Amino acid sequence: MNAFDPVRVFAAIEQYRANIMAGVPTMYVYMLLIPELRKYDISSMQCWSCGSAPLTLDTWNRFKEAFGYEITEGWGLTEAGANNATNPLDRAKKIGSIGRPMKGTLMKIVDFQRTELPPRGRKGRLFFQVPC
Repeated sequence: MNAFDPVRVFAAIEQYRANIMAGVPTMYVYMLLIPELRKYDISSMQCWSCGSAPLTLDTWNRFKEAFGYEITEGWGLTEAGANNATNPLDRAKKIGSIGRPMKGTLMKIVDFQRTELPPRGRKGRLFFQVPC
């Protein structure tokens, strides 16, 4: 597809029995705006993933209510393999979180001198390394 079209996405899921979709928050919002999407058979889906921006709790809840699926949030950089952290697919997710680092990826919150900060109460920036 040259552009995102929720109707065509759901039709393709039904036709090809797709089981995974990677999207951005806006895509999930648009899916919720079109009532006829519920007519498609999307029972083949096993994973709805989301990245590139924070997904609101409202969108996550509305998607689960409308379609019966949980969206799995993650985070990554294209130049670092695109998926560097994710919530688990097979157990409870921490909604609003990027999840845990993927195997072999080191992540921590640091100050501007790259000193690791405590888990709560301090603002910093993300430092991460991926295996080469």
